[in-house]
Amino acid sequence: GSALVPVQVPRVVRVFDEVGAGDGFAAGFAYGLLRSWRPRACAGAGNVIAAAALAGTGDWETFPRLDEVRDELEHAAATPG
Repeated sequence: GSALVPVQVPRVVRVFDEVGAGDGFAAGFAYGLLRSWRPRACAGAGNVIAAAALAGTGDWETFPRLDEVRDELEHAAATPG
């Protein structure tokens, strides 16, 4: 069976506009699945992109580039706590 597992967010952002956050999360999660990442890593990538959408205005304009997502995930993995 499957179980729900909490996923810590890499960072907390101040929300300016929620438009695009769900699409950003789905894009990050799908990217991780296509790369055969574990579900927790997929959710982490989704969280990074969703946070960028929430922190800006517009739909996709504030989405990070792939290298920025990787950098943020690596930084979060290396930071204790």
